[in-house]
Amino acid sequence: VTLIIDALLGLATPFDELRTGEQATVFELVEWANRNEAFVLAVDVPTGIDPSTGNISIVDGNRLYVRPRYVAAIGAPKKGLLESMSSGAAAEGDATVAQAQAPDDFVSDWKLFIIDIGLGPAVWKKAGTKMRRGIDFGRSWVVEMRFLTGGTEPAT
Repeated sequence: VTLIIDALLGLATPFDELRTGEQATVFELVEWANRNEAFVLAVDVPTGIDPSTGNISIVDGNRLYVRPRYVAAIGAPKKGLLESMSSGAAAEGDATVAQAQAPDDFVSDWKLFIIDIGLGPAVWKKAGTKMRRGIDFGRSWVVEMRFLTGGTEPAT
């Protein structure tokens, strides 16, 4: 196996809302993906991270989420992805938060991409984002995304 694509739960179902049997199956698949040496590509939000809140699933006192090498956000980054990255970035400097939320390499190891699905300016305006025109994909269907913690300005 050279690549694992993680799209187990989608955006509507967090791990905690699955039935016990389904949780057991997802648990086994997440553990398998994390043990495997193949690169993992997570679609939108890695399995085990709540797509709405960004909270990491806890099973028997341990964090349970797929540890991706790549995350591909379809159209735009999802709230749960951004929230999990924010808590992971915040956790890097606080051992108590880090233990509760995310390991030190939680954010820094992910390569983030956004895939163009043709969202027009009306969608971005309705979403209330600062990006009224959306993401400038130029001639590419995929662009790399950089996550900046609060107040951080990109290098010029």
